[in-house]
Amino acid sequence: MATDAQIDALIAALGMPDMAREKAAAAVDACDAALGSEAPPRRWRHKRRGSTYVELGLAQVQAAEPLADHEVVVVYRAEEDGELWVRRKSEFLDGRFEPLS
Repeated sequence: MATDAQIDALIAALGMPDMAREKAAAAVDACDAALGSEAPPRRWRHKRRGSTYVELGLAQVQAAEPLADHEVVVVYRAEEDGELWVRRKSEFLDGRFEPLS
């Protein structure tokens, strides 16, 4: 079950302060459910900052700006502080992250 901190982090990461908390909670829960699949979660390191993240999976975002409706994004959580991040798939895979596992 999504925590308040996870819900707040997702809403902030998407830049959607009016996003319904129920929808944000469902998105976080869906990502957490993906961790229970047979494939182990992949870990990544941000090359410039050196911070590490666990990839939670892919999602579609419904937002007016700056993301387009149903644009595919990567949802990932910082291992250091548990903060949840969302980034366009194309940006996530453009070379700024490198796989650790």
